[in-house]
Amino acid sequence: MALSRSFSTLGTTVVLAALAAASDVPGARRIIRPEPTIDVSPAPRFDCRDPAVWRHLQAHGFAVVRDVASSADLAIAWKLLWKLLSQEAGWVKGDPSTWTDE
Repeated sequence: MALSRSFSTLGTTVVLAALAAASDVPGARRIIRPEPTIDVSPAPRFDCRDPAVWRHLQAHGFAVVRDVASSADLAIAWKLLWKLLSQEAGWVKGDPSTWTDE
């Protein structure tokens, strides 16, 4: 967890941040970060020929279009996504403890 301590030396404030357990640093306070609010409500799914897909896209900035990729295409996309996440972010598919933004 992230810890922050300020020290004043000759009028200069130095801020030190470290990753450690709160019990490792006497008098340390935990920094509590609010969880981001994410809308997880179900989104409508549209047929690719449905003109409502464009209205939804314009109104909400996204649209879910069903059946635009085959099962084989989706399998390849998932493999490529996990390859990217592994290489760029260090995520391991079977280890949720690695799925972090830090």
